[in-house]
Amino acid sequence: MVGPFKTAPGDYTHIFMAVNKFTKWIELKVVTSIESAKAAQFMEEITHCFGVPNRIITYLGKHFTGSEFWDFCKDNLINVYYSSLPHPRYNGLRTQKSQATGYTPFFMVYSSEAILPSVVAFGTPRI
Repeated sequence: MVGPFKTAPGDYTHIFMAVNKFTKWIELKVVTSIESAKAAQFMEEITHCFGVPNRIITYLGKHFTGSEFWDFCKDNLINVYYSSLPHPRYNGLRTQKSQATGYTPFFMVYSSEAILPSVVAFGTPRI
């Protein structure tokens, strides 16, 4: 889930986002509210297109801990795992430059700076 954003035409304020860990395919859906039922509906749409996943890795947002989402996952035999908040600094990715090298540890390992999926999805300018 990404947002809240400034209200868009149609009263959209948030985006549900799913990323396939193997192919890195991104699915997005704009929503007017962040309820457990909306998260379950988003996952149902994904299962209609791509099949039922074995597991979902998410964070403890109220929309992913509500009964509608849990019921959907239970009915479809989807295991739900929780991780840290969806931000590089919360997931242990070191993004502060080293005084010795002038590069971040992430850059030294991956030859690229860490960026959020929302930056990729919306084309936010990078400085």
